[in-house]
Formats: sequence, C-alpha cells, structure tokens
Amino acid sequence: MKRNGSLVRITLPLAALGAACWVMAATPQVAGLVRQSNGEVTLTSTADAGAYYRIESSEDAQTWTPFVTVQSTGTDQLVDTASRLKDRRFYRAVPLTGTGIFTGDHLQTSAGDAILHPVNHAAVAVSWNGKMLYSDPGSTGSLYTNMPRADVIVVTHTHGDHYSNAVLEALLDTDGVIFAPMSVYNMMPSVAPALLRSKTTVLANGATGTAHGMTVRAVPMYNMSNMNHPQGIGNGYVVTLGGKNVYFSGDTEDIPEMRALTGIDAAFVCMSLPSNMTVDDAADAVLEFKPGMVFPYHYRQGATTFDTGRFKQLVSADPAIQVRLRAFY
Repeated sequence: MKRNGSLVRITLPLAALGAACWVMAATPQVAGLVRQSNGEVTLTSTADAGAYYRIESSEDAQTWTPFVTVQSTGTDQLVDTASRLKDRRFYRAVPLTGTGIFTGDHLQTSAGDAILHPVNHAAVAVSWNGKMLYSDPGSTGSLYTNMPRADVIVVTHTHGDHYSNAVLEALLDTDGVIFAPMSVYNMMPSVAPALLRSKTTVLANGATGTAHGMTVRAVPMYNMSNMNHPQGIGNGYVVTLGGKNVYFSGDTEDIPEMRALTGIDAAFVCMSLPSNMTVDDAADAVLEFKPGMVFPYHYRQGATTFDTGRFKQLVSADPAIQVRLRAFY
C-alpha cells in the first residue's frame, strides 16, 4: 500500500469549526468539517466510489495520526470523537492503492496500527503487524469469503451467533490458533479430521495464552438474572497487541469483573435482552472501567435494535471515552 497524490491545504472559517480546527485534504477530498455542540467534529469526505483512503489527524499539521481507513461510497461521513478534548485539529485524506487494504478504526500500538473492523453482530476482525485476529466469527460464513485467513481466533461461547465449526474450519490459517472455553472445545468434532481441537487452546476464566505476538487473557462473561450464560462457562477476552489492550465482552450482563477492568484501550461491549445488558447498564459499566474507545456491538436481538445513540449520549458524560458507532448490521 502506498500514498499517491499531493496534499493541499484547505482552510475553513473558524466560526464553522467552533474553535481553532482546520483541515488538510488530498484527492480524495475532505469536503466538509463541522464542530458539533459536544465538541466532536463531523467530517464529510468525497472520493470515487470504491476508492480506499485513510483519514489522519494532527495537532500541529506536522505529526499525523491515522484515524480510520475507509472504502468510499462516493460521499462518506465520519465523526472524530477525540476532538472533544482538543483546541484545534487538522485533517487530511491520504489515498491508498494496492491490494490487501483493510478498513476500520486505527489503534496505535508499539508494533504498528491495529485496524479494528466490524464484521457482523458480535464478530470483529483486527489486522495487526501482518496478522489477523477474529473474535466470535458466527454462523454466517459468506461474510468471510473475501476476508484474510485467521492467525488467531477467540471464541466466547457455544451459541450459534458466536460460534460455528464450519466457519472456523474455513477461516483458520494453516498455523492459526483458536482460544476458547472448554464448552466450545467439547462442541468441536472429536473424530477425524478433528482439526479444530488440535488447533485450540482451552482457557478458563483468568487464564492466559499467547500466539503470533498476541497475549490472550480470558475474563468472565455471564448472566446474573438468568441462566442463558452461566458463570464460568464462557469467556470474554482481553487481547494485548503491541502494548495495547482490546476487550471483547462476549455475551454478558453488567458484572463486577467487567467493571473492574483496567487499562483497556478499545472495548467491544454488547447490549440486548435477555442475554446481555440494557443500553443504560452497558453505558454505566463503560463509564466505570473507562476504555480509551468503545464500540457498541451485538445491539440487535431479533427485530429489536437497541439505541446506540442513547449509549453514546450517556457515555459522553466522560469526554475521555471515545464512542465509535459502527455498522455491525
């Protein structure tokens, strides 16, 4: 992947940006920039439909930090939640060419950016340091047809929207590793070819494993008000890559162990009933464990879609937590 095209500085009236926030753009173009009343900046970008580009931000127009990589629909709208704590921001759009371009939000690590990509429902893909991590690739195998093969897969529990033997077999790379609780291991084929069991490391709550430069720590996930997810049967995960911690909640209620998490840089937090949390409970828990950024996921249950906008509004009480709303459906 490489950059091409020259960068052109564009200035907008400061009144349009609320404070001292400017924009730098390239082809593709940052076409609009609006400071919202809560301090966030909404960016509108234009590019040829299907083109890839990366939005980067800066405090001084000298040092640039990748924010998100997108494949354009023609006109794209993005929200910079980090701008709430900044007096000014510069932005630029960097065109990307080549193959294997991965889209999603950027998390800076000591070994390069991790790119966090929503797949569907409770499934997340992470590209980092030449490796691919997947969390809970569920039963819809067609979603992964054009996705890179997995080096590491974490599976939280046995329910079909989180776990599928067929998807795991198709997605796992030759030297890939699966981390899962014993309940998932017991659901894998035990007779030839029994490939999945041979590739699986079983973790109980509190246990840790390593693979492909990642450290995977299993943490509790369970229900307190019902037995849909009994305590000790499934795992949430904290995956450490390049010194940064990414949390996948799996299916859980607002449990003390989640509230006690520390040092989480990016969190994927579930909401739906009766198996998970209400919007208010999820927001209240997030405000306690304070991840650097949080992505609500698993927010649709049957015909009911839970209000991620309300989740964002509630969590925004702490401006240090960036709420990233992404399309999981």
